[in-house]
Amino acid sequence: ICSISYLFAGVNPEAKAVLKMLDGYGALMLLASPSRWALSTIIYRHVTGLGSNMLHPAIKGMFAGEFDAFSYNMDLLPMTCPEKTSPVLERWRARNSWACHTGQLFLLGLLFRFVAAVVLLFTSSAAASGGQVSFGAGSKLRTRLISGLLVVFVCFFVILEVALLGHTY
Repeated sequence: ICSISYLFAGVNPEAKAVLKMLDGYGALMLLASPSRWALSTIIYRHVTGLGSNMLHPAIKGMFAGEFDAFSYNMDLLPMTCPEKTSPVLERWRARNSWACHTGQLFLLGLLFRFVAAVVLLFTSSAAASGGQVSFGAGSKLRTRLISGLLVVFVCFFVILEVALLGHTY
């Protein structure tokens, strides 16, 4: 999981390449990567933090190309937090990957913990009932149908929540 998270952090391959993967659905991979959110916040704090000289014109010019290669355009650095000019995903597509707060990272953490709790309840219920999750169904066919529907629901719920992260500020 850690290597997959790092793979979709937008470092190597670059964020612009990941955004174009899977006919544009690669953006979900970037949005679901906690490494991406943390890296964006850490870089923002490094550049704008107290005592940082990264905004000095000479130093800014020296490192602008390095930051721009990873979709952190120094000219698009937000001066207010949170930046409400456009949603996160639109900014990322415009090569503006700055993240000035950790709100989305906490929401992503809550989502991962929710999924872990559902999986834990699902597997412990199956183990307690002898390998079959009952859900109050009378037959094995109904039990399989209900458990399959639960898996589909959780998968679509995760995709929806990750897509909604792209519409936050």
